[in-house]
Parts: sequence; structure tokens; C-alpha cells
Amino acid sequence: MRVQAEAYASQQHIHMPSQRHMQQTWRGRPTGAMEERVTMSSRNDNGREGLRQAPYGKIDEEMVKESASVTGRTVEPPSGPPVNLPVRRPAAAPHSGAEPGARSMPADVRALFEKPRPVIAMIHTGPSPGVPGFVCVDSAVDRAVAEAEVYLGAGVDGILVENMHDFPCVHEREMGPEVAAFMTRVAHAVKRRAGRVPVGVQVLFQGNRTALAVALAAGCDFIRAEGWTHAHVADKGIADASAGTTVRYRHQIGADHIPVLADVRKKHAAHAWTADLSLADLARGMALHRADAVVVTGGHTGEPPTPADLEAVRSVAEVPLFVGSGATPENLRALFPWVDGFIVGSALKEGGRWNAPVCSERVERMVAAAEQARAAHQAALPPN
Repeated sequence: MRVQAEAYASQQHIHMPSQRHMQQTWRGRPTGAMEERVTMSSRNDNGREGLRQAPYGKIDEEMVKESASVTGRTVEPPSGPPVNLPVRRPAAAPHSGAEPGARSMPADVRALFEKPRPVIAMIHTGPSPGVPGFVCVDSAVDRAVAEAEVYLGAGVDGILVENMHDFPCVHEREMGPEVAAFMTRVAHAVKRRAGRVPVGVQVLFQGNRTALAVALAAGCDFIRAEGWTHAHVADKGIADASAGTTVRYRHQIGADHIPVLADVRKKHAAHAWTADLSLADLARGMALHRADAVVVTGGHTGEPPTPADLEAVRSVAEVPLFVGSGATPENLRALFPWVDGFIVGSALKEGGRWNAPVCSERVERMVAAAEQARAAHQAALPPN
């Protein structure tokens, strides 16, 4: 027991009294009432007692003396100048214009894309490990890259990778680390193929912090988030407002340069809790809580938002506005004046079904419709 106590004391920088001193101190007392007498140094930043840690590997004479006073051992100071270990800092975002090595604020989402009102195409990854239907990580990566090839060949402006096939989805707090690992593999492969074309990440259900971690590790450019403000009841469970925890997490991991596109009044959900708030009220709250863009959808996958909804959000939005569902080549021009971009999934798949393979002809029609809408919108603008 004495040997174990000494080993533990050495790890915790505790000076153990001698066996004789302990006997003299505790003589005549019951074993259960013994009070350990130890000498400790001052408390550190975490409130625990122990030696202070050398900043970035610097060791000085003051620390050597402190170590000797606490541990009872004399340590010779190292010869030569103090050792300075290199410190890695997060690199600045390529679009932020910040100084190298400095943390930056999120980039303007619109500045990520080469063209105005971009079309962002969805890649719905295969089921994650542990989800029924999962086959192989490599095959899922290959399929995602193949879909990216189709999108990039047709000229889409961006790509969004989402684990839509993880149904029935679980909340982030019940999500295992295998989902983050899987999504990182897929997103990294897609981003490598996409090059300068922006790639985003979304992790269901309400995996906003996971999406940030994946985007940072995979070198992606933005994320899409759900449940940003105003709690609601989704088909996957209750979604609490997550803006506060997500913004803090983004800062903690050095991902401030990654913008968040956040859904307002999420589809596939009941919003009775906020029925006394208009869509404009909800949109104001999104901007207040640091959403970098607002995403407006219809009630279900493949359904477009109504013109009234777009007008309501556009009238109060202080951040870019994206359509998150229901955009098609047929309605793109009508939606164009209201929004700053489109996230498109179902319209690019065979038969217009989100879970079907990507259809190259549909992708080409969507890209062509976007080009025509841009040209028509530009022609309608008054001359400078």
C-alpha cells in the first residue's frame, strides 16, 4: 500500500511524509480517523492543487525551485536557453482575407461562390456504419465521389453532403463517433474532387457540432444546421435551440471561418410551440443568434416555400436567404428575385425522388435554368 501511495503521490506532485513521521503524527488515532498531512503547491487554473505547467514547453529556474519545494527532490535546470515548442494555430479561411494564423469571422456565404445565386447540389450519403443498410465505407465514398463527378461536370456551383440515408435518425447526443468518422471520409473525398467548388456538410439529426468538426477536418467550406433557434418537435424528436452551444463550439475548435446556413421553421416538424410567432419573427431571431444565412423550405422534402414565406423572410432578413427544398427548373426563375441561392436534392434525382440515383440530364437542366434566370435577372436590372 505504501508503494502504491508513493507512486500516486509522485504522479500528483505530492510530498509524502516519511513512514516514521506518519506513525508519530497518527499514533493513538483510529485508522478511519487518520488525516493525511501533505505539502502542496498553490492552486492552478483548474482549481486543483499541483505544479503549474510550463507554457509551451518553457522551463525556467523558478519552476525548478518550485518543483524542489513541492516534491522534495532537487532537479538540475536544463542547460542552454529555454526550449520553445512550436504552437500550431488554425489557418485562416481561404475566403476570409484574414492574416495567416489568425482566427477569422465567418465568410459571407455569397462570397464563397463564383456566381450569384448559386445552385448547391445535394449528395445523400449511404447509411453510416451501424445504420441498417450500411454495406461498406469505401463503396459509400466511391458513390459520393461519382455523384460529385456528375454535378461538377454539369457545372453546379456548390455541393452539400448530408447523411440523409441514416433514417431513422438519432439526435446528436445519441450519435456514435462512427458517424463523424464516416462523414469525414466522405466529405474529404468529395472536397478533394471538388477543388475550389465550395462543399458543405449537414449531419442529421441536429448534429450541428458534428457537422462543424467534419467540415473542419475535411477542409469543407460551410455547414447547414437545423434547430438553430426556437425549439420544435421534429419527426425525429425534440429539437432544442442550439445556436449558443454551436457558436461556442465553432470558436473552441478554431472553425470561426466556417459559415452556418440555418433552417428557419424546419420541415418535417410541428411548430405549435412557436405558433404565436410569424415566420418573419423567427427569421429575425436567426440573424440575432449569428446564423450566417437563413434557409427557407416547404413543409416536406421536395416542396417549395410559398412566395409569401419568401417575401416575409426577405423583408426582415439581415443575412443571405437560401431556398432549401422544392426548387426545380420550372420554378427557378420565379424564385430568383427573392433569394441568394438554392439547395437542390430531389429535382436532381431520377423521378424527382431524393433517394434515387443522380440523373445527369436533370442536373444539366437545373444548371441551364439557373444560367437563364441569372441572365434574365441581370437584364432586368437598371443600368449603372
